[in-house]
Parts: sequence; structure tokens; C-alpha cells
Amino acid sequence: MSILNIFEKIFGKLFGPKWKYAEYSKRMLAVESISNQAIITKIAKGDTNKNIRIAAIKKLSDQNALFEIAKKDMEVEVCLASTEKISDPNLLARLAIQTVNIAVGLEAIRNLTDQNILLDIVKRAGHSDIRFKAIEKLTDQNLLVDMIRSSHDLTIQLKGIKMLKDPDILASIALNNTNLDYSKTALEKITDQKSLAEIAKYAKNIDIRMIATKRLSDQNTLIEIAKNSKEDNIRKVALQKITDQNVMANIAKNDKSYSIRRLVYQNSEFKETQKALADIAKNDPKRDVRLSALGKISDQDVLFEIANEVISSDWSLDAIEKLTDQNKLAYFATNERYQYIIKVREKSISRLTDQKVLQEIVMSDKDKSIKRYAFNNLTDQGILSELAKMDKGIFEKSDIIKIKEPDILYDIVLYGKNLDIRQGALQAIHDNKLLYSIAKNCNDYNIRTEAIDNFLKTELIFKAENEEIFKFYFETVISQEILLETSTLAKLKRLYEIMCNKVNVTKVDIIESALEKISSKISSNGPNNSFIRKEIENINRTYDSKNYIIETRLASLPAESKNELNHFFRLKMTENLTNLRTTYIKYIHSLFAKSDDNTKLFISYISEFIDNLNRNLIYYANYYTKENDRLICIDDESKIMGFPKYILQSYDFKSKYVGTQQYTHAIAQGVQHSLSFKIIDITTKKINKNKFEGPMPIFPKSFVGIPGHMEFIYGPTPDIKSKDVLSWIIKQMI
Repeated sequence: MSILNIFEKIFGKLFGPKWKYAEYSKRMLAVESISNQAIITKIAKGDTNKNIRIAAIKKLSDQNALFEIAKKDMEVEVCLASTEKISDPNLLARLAIQTVNIAVGLEAIRNLTDQNILLDIVKRAGHSDIRFKAIEKLTDQNLLVDMIRSSHDLTIQLKGIKMLKDPDILASIALNNTNLDYSKTALEKITDQKSLAEIAKYAKNIDIRMIATKRLSDQNTLIEIAKNSKEDNIRKVALQKITDQNVMANIAKNDKSYSIRRLVYQNSEFKETQKALADIAKNDPKRDVRLSALGKISDQDVLFEIANEVISSDWSLDAIEKLTDQNKLAYFATNERYQYIIKVREKSISRLTDQKVLQEIVMSDKDKSIKRYAFNNLTDQGILSELAKMDKGIFEKSDIIKIKEPDILYDIVLYGKNLDIRQGALQAIHDNKLLYSIAKNCNDYNIRTEAIDNFLKTELIFKAENEEIFKFYFETVISQEILLETSTLAKLKRLYEIMCNKVNVTKVDIIESALEKISSKISSNGPNNSFIRKEIENINRTYDSKNYIIETRLASLPAESKNELNHFFRLKMTENLTNLRTTYIKYIHSLFAKSDDNTKLFISYISEFIDNLNRNLIYYANYYTKENDRLICIDDESKIMGFPKYILQSYDFKSKYVGTQQYTHAIAQGVQHSLSFKIIDITTKKINKNKFEGPMPIFPKSFVGIPGHMEFIYGPTPDIKSKDVLSWIIKQMI
């Protein structure tokens, strides 16, 4: 720089215009006083301080200068201040198009209203925000359409569609545009039902048709779409909005589409007619459609028609399942057309409740399985009784459970032809009056005896008060099964008469025979020429001790001992024995008053013996209620294994074949069990010389209340002289 230039610069600042001063405040004051537009333009464009430039812009009116500043200034505040001063629409449009500053472009558009200028900005502006702002100010619908069509920017097009308000233009876009976004945006602005109907029926885009259909409320249009649309999904949408049930029924009946028919009948709002449902149930090629329709049919004639016309047996089953009309069910159960379609017949029978029809099938049908199927549905007690009394192989013994009325069971027992069924009926009777009548009037010996057996269990054992019953009991022949399965009551009655009324010490054979018969009731092994001896020795044991022994110590014990005692318990035998002993006691007591002194003495011992025996039997009957095997083991020291010490001290084993002289309560119990087990075996594992080997029959020395003592006698019967018979018996008994 030359000296002259430096000089001019220095002196210019010292003596030049104030708007060129270095101080900010002096320049700002200078701007406020300047009115020359050329100087103001220079300050607005060239001052280094943006605030001074903005102050100058506020005084500037030159539109081109303002445009240049707004376009080129580096400070946004300056550009915005300049833009605000521009009023020329063309300059504002140029600024909106050319500016790189979004804020300046938006400010330039703010006051623009000219639709063509705005459209030009939309087309040419460099930033999308500026273009969107211009679109928002467009109100000319045709220009918007032109813009949408000419633009290649999807976002601009969608923004333009959103600004459309003309329903016809919107409908046209929705109808004709294949682009889902365009059409959907247009459709969102349409509310007119007529336009929606056109779009739902004719739009090029299937999704647009679906959306339009969902927004439809016009029933005629919905019906037209439901019937004629080529798209099942659109038809389904229309169907769900239809309220006319006749239309629904017509569609369900005539529509060719499986999915459409199915939808109709799955619609819970559909109040279809039974006739329409029947038509579908019979003719639809799809089974689940038929089932859907069938599930809503309740008319019995319609159901019968379906079941009878459809050839498929499975389909008949579905229809029959809903039938309740007994005549119609009987038709399927008995008609020859279905003779060999067992499933159809069985299904019909399972729905039948008409007992007469079921009886007819049972009596006349040729198919055994069908007869049985019908029989299983019978509940009428009178019909069941008639069948039970026949002997045609229809009614079985196990079927007695179907009969609940005692009088009918009684009738079957007396008048039935099949013995097994009669016995089954007898077993189901628990009324003692009926049992008594059967025992007295039945023509079958076995049934009479079983009736008495059942009667005794309830009446004789637990009541035993009715004199007339006892009188009848002793006047009636009873089977061996009832009386220990070894003799009849007639024999026992004779036995009592011999004992109580005809005792003669000179008739040894009679007395001996009588005692042998008593003995034979005690052991199935027979008397073996041995007689019962009685020895009563009471042991002071509490009831709790008895329970302890019975319940906890007669369980299975280790088998590694010298001797084993095996029992085979049978409850029924115990009950029969109890019946027998109770009867003996009652009868003996009734005869006691009629006898002389010697006979009374004899009777008293017999009575006491039987009474003690009876108590034992009842005791065990109460404790053992099912078949069971029990094992008692005796160790080498003749002690019962597993018993506590305080019991061991009093209960030891005694037998001539074991060699000890001690009593054992356990063996006493075992022998008493023999009355119900029928057999007691003592198996000797270690054989002593000259001793009996193998199982040995045993006979109790005493029968007493629990607990008690017992020993065993083996060998021949003592030689009894005629004159000593009665005394010998008494001696043995005491």
C-alpha cells in the first residue's frame, strides 16, 4: 500500500462519514440518521456488525437489494429480517426456491397466496419442508391434481392428496390408482357412502376395495358386494355387515363359495330358517359346512329327512344324534334299510327312551348285538322282570343290577325259568319278609335254602327274637351249604331230639353217633374216633390285650421255625357256623324246661359248650372280614416268635408231639380258627423218633372265650361202657 493510500485511510476515518467510524455506537447512530437508500444499501450489505445491518435493512425499501441480502447474508437473523421486508411475490418465490436456508424459505412463503407461484415453489424448491409448506397453502384443487400427477416425489404426492377436498377427485384417485399409499390416503378423506360404494366395487386395488367395504353401511351395496364380488375376503367383510336374514339365508343356500357358506352359518347373529339349514345340511359338499348347519337344526321332521335321504351312514349318525322323536328313532332302529348299518341302528337305539320299542327290539331283532344294545337301554322294571323270567338267553345274571324294586326281584325268584337269574335276584333281596316268603313258597330246593341262608344272616344272627321264624326254621329242610355244608337241618333237628328228648344211657351207639356229628361240624377232618373234652381255665387278660394279640400278633411271622401252623380263613364259613351255633343254643334253651333232671344236666353242658364256641366264632367274624392266610411260627424253644416278653411268659405251646407241658394261647386261637378255616396243619420240620410225621388232624380240648388255653389229644377214643356213657360225656365236658 502506498503512503498516499494509508494517509487517505487514516484521515478518512478521522474526518469521513460517521457510518464508517470504527466505534459501533457511532455507526448505529449514523444509521438512524441516514435516509439515503444507496448508503443504507451499502450499510445493510457491508457492515461488519449484524445488528447494524439489520437496522439498515429496516430502513431499506429496495426489493432487489433486500432479495440479495436475504439470499446471500451469512447470518440467519439478517436473512429473515430482509425477507420480512420483501413484498414482491416473484422475489419471494425466487427466494423460496433458491435459498439454502429452510427458515428463510418458509418465511418467504408465509405471505404468499398466489396458487401458481406456490405450485412453482412446490415443483422447484430445493428443500422438502419448503415444498410441503407451499402445498399446505395450495387450495386450487385442479392445481393440486396437476401437482400430484406431475410430481415424481411420493411424499409430495401424498401431501398433495391430503390437501385435496373435492370428493370426486379423491374418489377418482382411490378408484384408479394402483398405488396403495395414494389410494389409501385419498380414501381416508372420503365419507360419502356413494363414493365408498363405487370404490368398494370398482377400485383397481383390492386392498382399497376391502377398506372401502369395511366403511360401508349401505345394506344394498353390501348385499351386492356379498353376492357378486370376486374376492371371497371382501365378500366375507360385506357378509358380516349385512343385517337382512333372508339375504343371508339365500347366500348360504345358493352361493358357490364354500368359505362364504361356512361363514354365514358360523355367524351367531344369523337367524336362519330350518328349511334353509336342511338344504345346506343335505347338499353342501363340505362336511364341516353341513355339520355347522346341522348343529342349528332342531326341527325333528327336518332332521329325519336329512338322516333318511343322505346315503352316508356317518352323516345319518350326525342327524340321528339330534333326534328326540321316539317314532323317528324307532324307524331307524328297526327299518330293514338299515338292517346291516349297525352304527346307525345303535345310534338310534342309544337315543331311544320308549321302553316298548326297546322291548320289541330285544324280543324280535335277529342281530344279537342289537338286541343287547337295546336291552342295555331298558329301565322299565316290569319289562325287565318279564325278560328275567324268560329263559331265552337275553337276560343274564349280571343284569339283575338293573332291577331296583324288591317285589319284582321276589317275583323273578319265584317264577323265573333260569336258575342262575333267580339266584342272582335272590342275592339282591335284603328284605327279610320276602326272604321268609321265598324260603317257604319257592319250588326250588336250592333257592329255598339260599333264601334261608340270607334270612339267617340278618334275622337269626342279629335279631333272633322271632319264635315263629325259629319254628319255621326247624320245620323246614335246610341245605348242607347253609349248615356248615355237611348236613341238613332235618338231621340236626333229629340230633337235638335224640340229645334232649330220647337220651338213653343204654343206647351207646345213638349217643356216640350224636357226639360224632357234633364233632364233625367242628373239623372237616371228621371226628377220627376222638371226642371233645372241655376244660375251662380263665386267664385274667384285659380286652385291650385280646385286641393286641388278635390284631397285631396273628400277622405273618418269620417261617424259619421248628413248626408252622397254617390257617385258611373263610368268612362265609364262620358266618354259617355262627348261624348254626346260635340256632343250637336257642333250640336247646327252649327244650330245657321240658326235660328231666339228668337230661337237663346233659343239656346244660352241651349248651355251655356251644355257647362258648359261638362266642369265639362271633369274635373272629367281627375281626376278619375277608379271606386271608395267616401263619404262626413256633421256635425251637416252643415260644411264639415276635410276641412281647410279658405275653411269652403265659402263652407257650403244648403238644404230645412237641414235648412241652406248657399251654399256648396262640395255638388255642389257631385251633379255634379251624372252625372257619376247616383245616389246620401242624407241619413238623424236625421229626422226633417214633413221633407222628407230617400233617396231623387236631381236635380242641377246650373252647373258651378269648383268651383261653387248649391242648391236643391224639389217639383212639376211650373205651366207653354203656352204663358209663352219660357220666363219661359229662366228665369229658367238664
